[in-house]
Amino acid sequence: MMWSITLTTFTADMMAFLQQFFGVVGVQGHAHHQDILSTPPSEPADLALILKTLPCLEQSEKGAAAKLLDSVQARHLLISYPAQSLGGRSKGMVANYEAQFWQLADGRDWHITRYEFATELVFLATLPAAAC
Repeated sequence: MMWSITLTTFTADMMAFLQQFFGVVGVQGHAHHQDILSTPPSEPADLALILKTLPCLEQSEKGAAAKLLDSVQARHLLISYPAQSLGGRSKGMVANYEAQFWQLADGRDWHITRYEFATELVFLATLPAAAC
């Protein structure tokens, strides 16, 4: 199995660590850095991990979160949002980000499962087989 990982906000040492990890666990894979605002990932995948990324994209460019979700070619999307600030305060973040997610999901033919953890709000969106 070939793994391809697109990293958005990782440093060179994090990418090197991931590349070494692939070798240790015997996975054929490649990690690379990519500006997903200007060039969204185009590789098909079974699972796309979009972890705490959408709020940052929206701050950088209005509509960027929807643009990314439209372009990702994966059957399953694991999308997460922070549930707390870096200081540990919730500040209504779960309600705010949940509303943002449902607005992004509106009109999409996704099966969605919601998970909430102490520090993270997570949605697993599964697209219909024909859409992938």
